[in-house]
Amino acid sequence: MKIKRIALIITIFAFSLSLTPCKKSPPQTHKDYGDTLIVGAFTKPTVINPILTSGSISAMLLDIIFDGLIRLDKNGEIKPNLAETWEISEDGLEWAFHLRKGVKFHDGAELTAEDVKFSLDKFREYQEKNVYASSFRLIDRVTIINQYTITIYLLKASSSFLSGLNVGIIPKHLLEKGDFETSKFNYNPVGTGPFKMKSFSEKEIILEANKEYFRGRPYIDSIVVKILENQKIAWAKLMSEEVDFVYLLDPRKYDITKKVPSIRLYTYLTPYYYFIGFNQEKELLKDKRICQALNYAVDKEEIINKVLKGQGRACSGTICPSSWAYNPDIKPYPYDPEKALRLLKETGWEDTNGDYILDKNGEKFIFSLYLNEGDDMLMQCALLIQQFMLDIGIKITVEVIPLLNLIKHLNQKDFTSVVIYIFSGIDPDINYIFWESSQKQEGKNVFSYRNRKVDRLLEQGCEARNQERRKEIYYEFQKEMFEDPPGIFLFWRDCLWAIDKRFKGIEIDPGGLSMKNITEWWVLEEEQKYR
Repeated sequence: MKIKRIALIITIFAFSLSLTPCKKSPPQTHKDYGDTLIVGAFTKPTVINPILTSGSISAMLLDIIFDGLIRLDKNGEIKPNLAETWEISEDGLEWAFHLRKGVKFHDGAELTAEDVKFSLDKFREYQEKNVYASSFRLIDRVTIINQYTITIYLLKASSSFLSGLNVGIIPKHLLEKGDFETSKFNYNPVGTGPFKMKSFSEKEIILEANKEYFRGRPYIDSIVVKILENQKIAWAKLMSEEVDFVYLLDPRKYDITKKVPSIRLYTYLTPYYYFIGFNQEKELLKDKRICQALNYAVDKEEIINKVLKGQGRACSGTICPSSWAYNPDIKPYPYDPEKALRLLKETGWEDTNGDYILDKNGEKFIFSLYLNEGDDMLMQCALLIQQFMLDIGIKITVEVIPLLNLIKHLNQKDFTSVVIYIFSGIDPDINYIFWESSQKQEGKNVFSYRNRKVDRLLEQGCEARNQERRKEIYYEFQKEMFEDPPGIFLFWRDCLWAIDKRFKGIEIDPGGLSMKNITEWWVLEEEQKYR
C-alpha cells in the first residue's frame, strides 16, 4: 500500500500523561450551566478538518468539534466512543466495530457506517496531510457490514492500531462531492462533538455548545477564540482579563502569572521534542560526525535555564520520558565544544584563514535555520543556538517565516535546518512515519534521514505484539538514533496553561494539551462572567 508525500505536521500544542495544577480547587457539590470561555491564541487558524489540519489553534479545535471511534481517558486507557464495542480476530488482522446508534452530526444527520468508512478512506488517501498516518498505513480495506457495523482489515497486525483510532469522523454527505481540500466545510466544519461552529474568521472563531451531544451537553455555553499577534499580546490580554485561557504560556511569564489571584496555572511535561532537524540531502550535514559535533556544541541546560526558566529537561531522542518505551540509559549529549571541534576537524572543517569561521575546500561553514513566526520562545532558543555555533566557528542565519510557508519549504525539502517541535505520541510506533527511510517520499521524513538499522527496528517495533519485546526494540532504536542523530535534540518542555480560576473540572487528555474533557469544564452561576 503506497503512502503519499508528506506535509509535516507542525503543531504548537504540547501533550503529556499528567497534569498538575499549582492550586487545587475545593470539591463542589453541583455544576452550573452557562458562561463563555475566551481563548487567547497566537497562531493563525488553518483548515479545521481532522484529515487536513496542519497545526495552529485549529488542531486544538478538532478535539471539541469531532469525535473518534474510541477515546482515551485521563489514564491513557482506551474507552468506547462512537464505537460502542469491537472484536478482533485471532490473527489480529480483522477488526469489527459496532457503532453507537442515534449519534447526530451538528446538522442533524445521523452518523452511520458510511461516514466511518468514508473518513477512514480519506485518512488513507491523505496520509501525507495528517499526523495519524502511522495508524492508517497498515489498513488494507474497510468494509461496511450494516448501517452500524464496519470491519477493518489490516495488512499486518499492530499493537498500536486501536489507540490510533482516536481521530475525528467526518460526514460523508457534506464532503463526498467537490474538491475535498478546498471545500467550504474546512472552515465551517460539522462534526459530532460537544461544540459546533458558529462563525470563523482570521481574527475570531466562535463555537456554541452542542446541546444534543450524545455524551451530555457541555456546561459552558460557548467558546470564543481570539486570534492575536503573538504570545506577548496573548499574555497581556490574560493579565487584563480580556481572555480566560492562554496555552503554551511563555515560561518567562510564569513567576508573574502565578501571583495573580484570578488565574490558576497548570504545568506538565510535554511529549513533544524540541529539535533542530537537518536536511540530510544537503552535503554539508550528511556525515553523522558533523551531526554529533553540533549536538555537543549546544548547551541544552543553558537554554532550559535561560529560556524555559528551568521548566524542562534535556532531550536525548524521540521517545518521551513518560512513555513505557523510553530508555533511561540514553543520556542527552553533554555540552562539550572541544569535542565538537575535534569531530569537525576529523571531517575536514578547520579555520584555515583566521576569520573565526570554519572552512573546507574554500567553503565556509554557514547555513540557515528556519523557524515559525510568532513563537517568541523558539526565537530565544534560536538566538542562543546561533551564539553556541559561532563559538565553534559556525555561522547560522536565522530566518523567521509563516507556518504555511514553513510547511511548504519542508515538503519541498527546500531548507537546510529548522527548529521545530515534533509529537512523540502516546505510542512509539509514530516514529515510523518520521524516521523510516521509505517515508522520505511517502511519509513525514522531510529530513531525508536514512539508517538501515533504524528502518529494521521500526518495522519490528510496529509488528511486534508483545510489549516487552517492543520495549527491547525501541530501546535499541533510541541507541541507534543517538549514535546517528538526524539533528540536534534540544529539550522536553514543561508546558504551562493559564486559565481563569472560575473554570472548574479541568484535566489533561493523555494525548496532551487538549480540550477533550471540555464537557466537564464549568463555572458556578454566581461567578459567571458572560451571560
